Amino acid sequence: MHVRKFEGETLEETLRQIKLELGPDAIILKTVTNKGLKSALKRKKIEITAAISEKDYLKKAQVDKVLPNDMKGRFYENKSSVISNMIDHYAETNAPGKSTTTSNYGNLGLNKAVKRVTKEEESSMDLDQFLNEPKEIAASPAARYSGYTDEAPVERRIKNVESSFQREEVENVSFEEYSILKNKFEDMEQRLYDLNRIVERYDERLPQGLFQLKSTLRSLEIHESFIQRVVKKATFELERNQLEEEEAVFEFALKEMMGAIKTSQTNSFKHQKKNTITILVSEYSSGKSALARKLVAKRKNTLLVQYGTVTGQTKISEFAKNNSGEFHFTDKMLGIEANNCDSVAHVISECRKSNEEQYSIVVDYRVTENNQSDFKKFAELMKRTYENVEIILSLSGIHSEIYNRKMLSSYQQLVDGISISHLDQCLCFGHLFNLADAYPELPLMLFGTGEIIPDDIEDATAERILSGIFKLN
Repeated sequence: MHVRKFEGETLEETLRQIKLELGPDAIILKTVTNKGLKSALKRKKIEITAAISEKDYLKKAQVDKVLPNDMKGRFYENKSSVISNMIDHYAETNAPGKSTTTSNYGNLGLNKAVKRVTKEEESSMDLDQFLNEPKEIAASPAARYSGYTDEAPVERRIKNVESSFQREEVENVSFEEYSILKNKFEDMEQRLYDLNRIVERYDERLPQGLFQLKSTLRSLEIHESFIQRVVKKATFELERNQLEEEEAVFEFALKEMMGAIKTSQTNSFKHQKKNTITILVSEYSSGKSALARKLVAKRKNTLLVQYGTVTGQTKISEFAKNNSGEFHFTDKMLGIEANNCDSVAHVISECRKSNEEQYSIVVDYRVTENNQSDFKKFAELMKRTYENVEIILSLSGIHSEIYNRKMLSSYQQLVDGISISHLDQCLCFGHLFNLADAYPELPLMLFGTGEIIPDDIEDATAERILSGIFKLN
C-alpha cells in the first residue's frame, strides 16, 4: 500500500492533489486542520494522509504514461466514477498476454487510426483484416480521449472520430468510404460498451445492503475469501428485505467478523501462577523487547531473559552495553532484572533456576539465520520439561501482511498464540484481521499500544481490531 501526505490551503485543493497523484480510488486515512498558533507554524492549513493499494496504483501509473502533461489535468477533472472506469478498462485491455487486436479502440481513447483504403481494397477486406493491417497514427491518445463523459459514450466518441477526420483532412477517403468505416466502428464500440455495462452491473444485481457491504470491506483491505463467505452466509440466513437494509447487513457482518477473531489471555495474566514461563519470539524488530519488559513490570517475582543477538565471540557484558542500553534506565527505574544469555543452554539454566526459586520468567528470544533450528529444539524441550510454558510469536502492526503471513507459516506449529506490537501506528487493521481469519488456531494474546513501559500493553480483544478497521476509536 502506498501512503502519502498532502498539504493545501483549502480542502478542495488538497483533494484535487490526491485525485491527481493517487487517483479516484485513494482512501483518506487522516485529515488535520491547522488552526491558531499551529497554523502559523505550518506551511499549509490542510493536511490529509491518503493511501492506495499497489494494484490500483500500478493501474493508474499505466494510464499516466500515455497521457501528456497538458492533458493529465483535464483527465482527472472528470467524475471519479468515469476516471476509475476508464483506468480499469485500460488496465484490462493492456493486461500481459491479452490480445489487443480487436479491443484497442475506445479504451481511454487509444483508438486505432483510420486506415486509408480505396474502394477496390475495401470491397475485398473484412473488418478483422482491416483492424490487423499496419496503421498510421493520426492523433495522440489524449486528443482522442478528451471530452469523454459517461453520458452517451458511443455518440461522443463518434464525434471525436469525425473531428479527427476533419483535422487530418483525409483526401484519399471518400464520403461513402468514411460512412462505411464509421458504421463499423460504431457497431464495434456499441458491443464493447454493452459488454462493459453487463460486467459493471454484476454486483448491482445484489441487494443494496450486500452491495454496499462488499464495496466497504474491499476498501478496507479485507481478504476477498472472507467477503464472499459473509455474503454467501448472509444470503441464506437473512430475508430479502433485510438484505436491502445496510444496517441489518452490516450488523450481521460485524458478528461474523467478531467470531473470526480468536483471542486468549496469556498464562501471566490469566492464571497468575508462579513458575510461569512466557517465551516471546521474533526474527526482526517487532517491538518484542519492549513488550517483554511490559510483561515483567506487570507482575512481581518475574525475571527477564534475553537471547538471540549474542554470538560465541561476543561477551555478555558487551552485549548488555551495546544492545540493552536503550532499556537500561527503564530497567533500573522499574526494578526489572534482565539477564543476557549467550547460548540456549544458558537460557535453559536460567529457566531451571527460576523454577526452583518459585519465580516466573519471560524469555525475549530473537531467532536469527544461525539459530532457527536451535529454537525448534528449544521450544520442544521447554514444553516437555515444564508445565506452564507458553510460546508467543511477536508480530508488528507496521509490518506488511505478506511478512506477517510468512512468519506465521514458519512458526505456527511451534507457538501457542500471537502478540501484536505498534498497534497505535498501524495504518491498515484489515491486514491484522486477515491474519486472524487465516490462522484461527493461533489466538491473539497481547497488544502493544505504545512506547510507555509498562502501561501500553493490554489483552487482545476482537473489539480493538474492529474499532481500528472502522475508525471507531
